[in-house]
Amino acid sequence: MENYSRCVDLFGPSRVKEMIMRARLITAEEAHAAGFVHEIVPANEIGARVTAIAEEIAAHAPITLRVTKEAVRRIQERRRLEGGDDLISLTYTSADFREA
Repeated sequence: MENYSRCVDLFGPSRVKEMIMRARLITAEEAHAAGFVHEIVPANEIGARVTAIAEEIAAHAPITLRVTKEAVRRIQERRRLEGGDDLISLTYTSADFREA
């Protein structure tokens, strides 16, 4: 349930159902449009881009970065749906699962 919650938070319910029910991966462009990734960088530029971002972040106030990370973590933790054992049991004990 936590993973479903994370996916719904990131992609929205419609896109999550579509991805899972069709068993497909999303493209980089779809991930970008959904806000799952911030930018798409050509493979040969990844190292330089990561370095530039790391240097930018390192120049900011450490306490602000720490507090922001913890605040977002706490918000996300409270939004996660717990439970779902009945759904897990239904899936993993089904004939469909054994057959697949």
